[in-house]
Amino acid sequence: MRVVSKTALRCASIALLNLTSANAAETQTASTNDFKCLVEAVYFEARSEDLQGKIAVAIVVINRVEYSYRKASICSVVHASSKRRDGSTACQFSYYCNPNKRYRYMFNAIDRMYSEYAALVALKGSVPIGLSKATMFHNTSVNPYWITSRTFVRQIGNHLFYE
Repeated sequence: MRVVSKTALRCASIALLNLTSANAAETQTASTNDFKCLVEAVYFEARSEDLQGKIAVAIVVINRVEYSYRKASICSVVHASSKRRDGSTACQFSYYCNPNKRYRYMFNAIDRMYSEYAALVALKGSVPIGLSKATMFHNTSVNPYWITSRTFVRQIGNHLFYE
């Protein structure tokens, strides 16, 4: 795992002031592979967000694992897909279904470092206020069909979060 610089940690501590550690005692464990999958999801889904937005996306993934009816891993949640009636593939995270495989590689080292840090913070139990049960999110630029069946919790950056 990469070492986060002191400057990055100082900047990150400002965003952490807005976090609650209500379940900090419930530190999550993840295999190396699951950690990589969580970083990948944070990188591609929240790369343009600040640290709090990145942590929020990581928390949604972790919550999906925790609230899954079947035994799930972080990787199985991040890479979940299904076939639509028309034969196309639907993915839980849009980047994973993108036919351009270029989107599978994390090219920006700084964004990757912040994504790693956000994943680590989320696994350690820091949850942005109001997101302890959030299992869904979407970008403000889209209007998914499922929003009417979910309870809106809050907006962080360009993402709306739901329980």
